[in-house]
Amino acid sequence: GVDVKKAQLFLAKIDIVTSITEHVLDFLNKCPLYLNSFLTSGRCNLTVLFIGENIRSIMSCVDSHLRPDQIIKEMEFNLFITPIRDFVVPIKPVLDKKKITPCGKDCSSCTFYVNSRCLGCPASIDYKGTLL
Repeated sequence: GVDVKKAQLFLAKIDIVTSITEHVLDFLNKCPLYLNSFLTSGRCNLTVLFIGENIRSIMSCVDSHLRPDQIIKEMEFNLFITPIRDFVVPIKPVLDKKKITPCGKDCSSCTFYVNSRCLGCPASIDYKGTLL
């Protein structure tokens, strides 16, 4: 794994209210920025962890894929500022990069990517990052 602090990675936590968790999880399982998720009790019933090399890329993924999804009734986006202890996460680099991402998008035509708000999907040949 990789220590989040030493690798200067960013973590985001998204709390979601949805009636169909399987729909959201099906999408997330295709996303290279997706780290893990948890079914939770309370108002929000799903918590999702994302990891990325910059905040803009995580926000672009959330803004372009999760926020427009009508299945998601409510969402709260939070960034982790810094881990208190070492926090090692499993990261698998994507070696077989494609033009079309696992979610079916082409990064080269994405507004976030074109306007340098996102590094692109780590599974895309257009990816501008170095770690994932």
